[in-house]
Formats: sequence, structure tokens, C-alpha cells
Amino acid sequence: MAKILVIGGSLGGLFIANILLRQEHDITLLEKATGSLDGRGAGIVTHDSLAQALRAAGVTADETLGVAVTKRVTLGADGQSLGEIELPQAPTSWSRLSHMLKESFPSQRYVQDKTRQLKLLVKIRSQFKSYVKMAAIMKLNC
Repeated sequence: MAKILVIGGSLGGLFIANILLRQEHDITLLEKATGSLDGRGAGIVTHDSLAQALRAAGVTADETLGVAVTKRVTLGADGQSLGEIELPQAPTSWSRLSHMLKESFPSQRYVQDKTRQLKLLVKIRSQFKSYVKMAAIMKLNC
């Protein structure tokens, strides 16, 4: 088990943090923005690879992921239908994915408080210096 610090609590950070946590690593995720991240990002069309990634992150990818649509309709400038094509998909939103991933990640490991972040980074820096010193000593003794 590794102790891992993930920097960035948006979709990418949440995906990797959830996946690594399920692999039994000790994960802390830092996000510089305070408050909710709602309203960021755009609409996302779901695909099988997204469902696979969600499952790997411990998130259930079911009908609540998005809104099921069966076809696409092309409209003319006058609003009349020019044609349609069968294309079943489930569009979702950035915010929906963010909520699903964040709900699956332990809140005490998702750090937005800058004071807590600074304390964590100082602790990690001092631990890193100790590791570098140990490696140097071990190298000298070899």
C-alpha cells in the first residue's frame, strides 16, 4: 500500500483517487477551489469506456447516470424536422459525474481547506527530506 497525494479534485483527480483507493492505497486529494465545483464543465455523452471507468472507481453506472435518448433530430431554421437518426445514448453533465465520484470518495480525504493543505504539504516535505537522507546514507554504506 502506497501513501499517495492527488493534486486536483476535479473529474480526473476524483477518478484516479477513487480507483487508487479501491486498490487499497492511502489517498489524500487536494483541491485548491473552495466550496462546490457545481456548474463547471459541460454536457458529456456517455460511452462504454466511461461506464467501465466509473465501475473501476467504485461508482455504479446505471440509468441515473444520464438521460436516455433514442435518436437525434435535425431541425431546419423554420423549426421543421429535416431528418432523424436512431442513436441511443445517455447524455449526462460534468456536475453529475463530479457528484457521483465525490460521493464515493471519503470526505475526510478530500481536502479543500488551505490551512489543512499547507500542513499536509509541510509534513510530506519533511518526510521526503528524511527519505532522501536515508537513501543517501544507504548509498554511502553500499
